[in-house]
Amino acid sequence: MGIMRIGIVLFGALAWGVAAPLWAQPLPQTAPAQAETSAPETGAYAGEMPDITPTYSLSPDERKVWDPEHVDDFSLIDQTGSPVTLADLKGRPWVANFIFTRCVYECPLMCGKIRNLIRDLNHDPAHPNRVRFVTITVDPHHDSQKMIQQFAEIYEADPKEWLFLTGDKEPIYQLIRHGFKVAAWEKFGSDRLPGMEFAHGMHLIHVDETGKILGRYESMNDQDLVTLQRVLEGKIETPKKHKPAPGPPPVDPLAEQRPQPLVVTAVRDD
Repeated sequence: MGIMRIGIVLFGALAWGVAAPLWAQPLPQTAPAQAETSAPETGAYAGEMPDITPTYSLSPDERKVWDPEHVDDFSLIDQTGSPVTLADLKGRPWVANFIFTRCVYECPLMCGKIRNLIRDLNHDPAHPNRVRFVTITVDPHHDSQKMIQQFAEIYEADPKEWLFLTGDKEPIYQLIRHGFKVAAWEKFGSDRLPGMEFAHGMHLIHVDETGKILGRYESMNDQDLVTLQRVLEGKIETPKKHKPAPGPPPVDPLAEQRPQPLVVTAVRDD
């Protein structure tokens, strides 16, 4: 047994002496794979650029400026096929938001939050809240009246308190971009994925009974939703940070013609 053990040790040492120089050699270098080349992208949103308003300027400071005043008249149709105009909404405060039914995540999540908010506002059937919610599609080509009807049924939306609107693309985008001053556009190129065909603001816009825009709240921010609920219940006024930025003061055409006061500054001569 002793002789066998010595033999095994000697064989192991011999094998190591032969193999070690091989392991010490550098690995053979392979030619790097040539990078795949493709035609240059023409941009994720090629085909239709969004009409960006000053509210959504590229400047971080300017992006905070949100200065809509009121909602202009419009004519769309709701989930029941009935026409809806601004005049139909006047007389009650309302809250607008924007979706598309093909959306796979954020739009359904936002609608779920709205459904819960409506239930919280109307917890007393004898005294239902006067506010109405108005959900507008940014994808009217796909979101027909039948489509938004099916979508509204998922959330058990009562048209008396929650409308889903569709119609022609041009007036819808005019309303969203220039009335509410919210960004919305269709995606193209590499960013256009199933369920992500559009991009749009996830805001809830509070409008009074006359069509004046009162405030904006982030639907994905639970604290904003609590604040909005308290505003809609009349418990607090619209906080300043949610209000539209005030517009510039009116220009007085006669201001330059009026004589300017003479200002005299006394200078001490020490």
